[in-house]
Amino acid sequence: MKDLKFITLAQIVGCILVVFGHSYPFVTQMPQGVIDVRTFIYTFHMPLFVFCSGYLLAFTRQTERKPHREFLKQRAKRLLLPYFVLSLVGVIPKYVFSSVLNETVGLDAMSLVRAFLVPRENIWGHFWFLPMIFFLGWIGFVVEKYVFAHLEKKWGWSIVFVIMLILAWNYQPTESLAWFGVNDIIAYGWSYALGLTTYYLIGEKLSATLKNGLPMGLTGGGIFILSCLMWKLAVLPVLVIGIAMIFAIILLCKVWEPHTRISRKSLIAQTYQIFILSWPCQLVVEIITERLLHLQWWMIIPSVFCVGVVGPLLILKLIEWLEARTKTRFLSTIIGK
Repeated sequence: MKDLKFITLAQIVGCILVVFGHSYPFVTQMPQGVIDVRTFIYTFHMPLFVFCSGYLLAFTRQTERKPHREFLKQRAKRLLLPYFVLSLVGVIPKYVFSSVLNETVGLDAMSLVRAFLVPRENIWGHFWFLPMIFFLGWIGFVVEKYVFAHLEKKWGWSIVFVIMLILAWNYQPTESLAWFGVNDIIAYGWSYALGLTTYYLIGEKLSATLKNGLPMGLTGGGIFILSCLMWKLAVLPVLVIGIAMIFAIILLCKVWEPHTRISRKSLIAQTYQIFILSWPCQLVVEIITERLLHLQWWMIIPSVFCVGVVGPLLILKLIEWLEARTKTRFLSTIIGK
């Protein structure tokens, strides 16, 4: 099966932006311009990640190649197993350091239940993404396999995209739908459907050729600059900015694709593992640089960001080394690798 390097690059961009967004200090004062950069990134970094997942569901033709049970088992192993196991491992450390983090961690039954079943209240702040992408993938698989089995998929997913976009546009999260991440599924479902729609509408043409990268690069760059300007002027809704930025990054990654040797099987492409492992690494450095050393923001952000990228890569290398020596895959299974 052909390797989609431009989607891999887009996933890496999304992952790096997520890590950067998590690199900001908790309480240290920062200039408004620095805060604005993160606010802008948050309009599209997670939708980009979700878009890529939807695009890959269509590209890999999961519904044609796998039965429902096998797909569900693989997704649960990759996403839910790390979510529950690493959350369980993190309960006691986070409770011990709750005073340093200025967070209240309850050990009563209801608090623990909510920590696992209300993803936004999870032990690890960024783990809410894992159940969301699991359920979106499951829903996407079921809809494509059973609902769109005899329909034109590009039009079916286009309709779903429009419905989900309108829903997200008008939706206000509620406490009751915080359970199992339903709020987030509604908020980000449009970007998953957009990924599927994009593949079925133009994916084959986009994947096959790049006759002239200049128009595509200029288009992507133009969309990027225009999106930044429109966001700053606050003349377009956040969802429109998010869609525009997704396509700007996809186009720019497509232009860069011939110049990279990156493979989806390479270590740097293991974006889910980097995502999972980044926050614990960043949290340690955040505590040291902000709470103990009281450094300025311009020293904290680069330090936390670098550790958020390099730390998971080193851990993955260490896991490979340990498993090669012990001939096991226990640790890889825990992190969904």
